[in-house]
Amino acid sequence: MKIHFVGIGGIGASALARFLLSEGNEVSGSDLVGSKLTEDLQSEGIKVVIGEPSGDNIPEGTEKVIYTVAVGEEDLELQKAKELGITLQTYPQALGELSKNYFTIAVTGSHGKSTKYLVIEADDFNRSFCNYIPQITVVTNVDAEHLDTYGNIKGVVEGFNHYLKQLPDTSEAILNKDDKHTPGIEQGVKAKIHYFTEPAEKWPLQIPGKFNQLNAEAAWLAVEMVGVTRKQARGAVSEYKGAWRRMEKLTPKENEFGDAIFFSDYGHHPTEVRATLKAIKDQYPGKSLTVVFQPHQIRRLTELFDEFVNAFDAADKVILMPVYKVAGRDLDTGKTSEELCQTLKDSDPNYCQSSSVVERFLGKKEAGSSILPSGSRLK
Repeated sequence: MKIHFVGIGGIGASALARFLLSEGNEVSGSDLVGSKLTEDLQSEGIKVVIGEPSGDNIPEGTEKVIYTVAVGEEDLELQKAKELGITLQTYPQALGELSKNYFTIAVTGSHGKSTKYLVIEADDFNRSFCNYIPQITVVTNVDAEHLDTYGNIKGVVEGFNHYLKQLPDTSEAILNKDDKHTPGIEQGVKAKIHYFTEPAEKWPLQIPGKFNQLNAEAAWLAVEMVGVTRKQARGAVSEYKGAWRRMEKLTPKENEFGDAIFFSDYGHHPTEVRATLKAIKDQYPGKSLTVVFQPHQIRRLTELFDEFVNAFDAADKVILMPVYKVAGRDLDTGKTSEELCQTLKDSDPNYCQSSSVVERFLGKKEAGSSILPSGSRLK
């Protein structure tokens, strides 16, 4: 089949594109901005067009167009596909269709998600997880996230509850015993419920943080159900070095940083930021921690502003960059990074307009080419 992706540069969409290519399909795609992911896809034989949407981006003979939920109905490629009578699917719909052919393990939660088994992230944004009926699902936690979809925490709880209630009694649901919202999301659920909590015996992880121990324990409960032994699980997690841009340890390109240690982390919710910084600080108690942070979405910063004020307590210095505005699903105005900078008092806050200003602010020996728009650095 000839398949075209609109928004192929996303984590989920790029992975699905790779899978469909490996199954013998002819795959193409487009995205507004190029990235390492789109470069990798191109090197693997997928034609990727970078730039503004255009109906001409859809190759002749395309039979299906898969698009990310962030793409609006006015998108020129979607309009062209409709004119041509091409089958349209959102990414969650396409993944849901694929999951029907596999024993599926779905991981969902407000934070911490990243025989043949299909293991997927059941994204809660835009209620995407309602497209999936997995045999096993793990809910890591529930928090006030994606409020543009749910409105408030009550809506979030109702959304997770709806997802779980659609699972049949043959499914297994693994829930966080220590999450205060678990009682709300498990009401009326037919699936068999299991609970995970902090393990009595720590998992031999290479990455720090209580939340990673909790994630490992939840993962263990899931894989135990498909025949993995605890010895096998401990061996596997001992080799796991973490996910891309999730407390990812970086190697500077230039050897001018002394004993500084660099990390990149995509966490953009205050709960994630707080947990990540605490984990790094606990791992390196003798080092000072400098954080370069770019808030993701005006709406999130505005709605969770008070939580963000307390999210950087573990940092010794905070450098804030302008808010990244999410096209098509963001407020026109709201709280700004400058306002957050003015509110932070105990973390030596500073505001920088661009990454080049960040480099000049830190100095060549500290910044170099390794400072990222969102991430953390120790020295």
